[in-house]
Amino acid sequence: IYNIALAVGWFGRPGGVHYYPNMERGVDISGVLVLNYEGFQCVCIGAKDCGAPSGFQLQGENGCITSNVTPSLLTEFTLQLREGRTETVALIGSDPIPRLQPELAAINGALNAGEGLELSQKMEEVTVQCAEVLERAMADAKLSSFEVPAQLF
Repeated sequence: IYNIALAVGWFGRPGGVHYYPNMERGVDISGVLVLNYEGFQCVCIGAKDCGAPSGFQLQGENGCITSNVTPSLLTEFTLQLREGRTETVALIGSDPIPRLQPELAAINGALNAGEGLELSQKMEEVTVQCAEVLERAMADAKLSSFEVPAQLF
């Protein structure tokens, strides 16, 4: 869900959703999700069956943004421009912080400013869009969240 949340948070609701799962004993253990947007594709890969490093890469005409940090813990990224300039951007500083601290700080700040309802509506919108992507992906791959493979018992 973390890479989907990152994609939906950045780009919004995709036009098309296609999911290609790797199945083992009836369980979806990894796969490739292709999100179609007007003018570009977003490819998300998720796996529980390998030990590959996490991270992401966003490619564009003039360069790319990369991070070797899992999307759910995004603390920094690197901007690499085609012209040769490279810049690393730290989002929350170099000190280790508890995993949900940025989210909790944003919620606390919004509540203190009297903007809790607005923030909750924005968070709900992204959450609903992520759930829609998951449902569309499962439908595309002909998976059902309610089926339990008999081989597991």
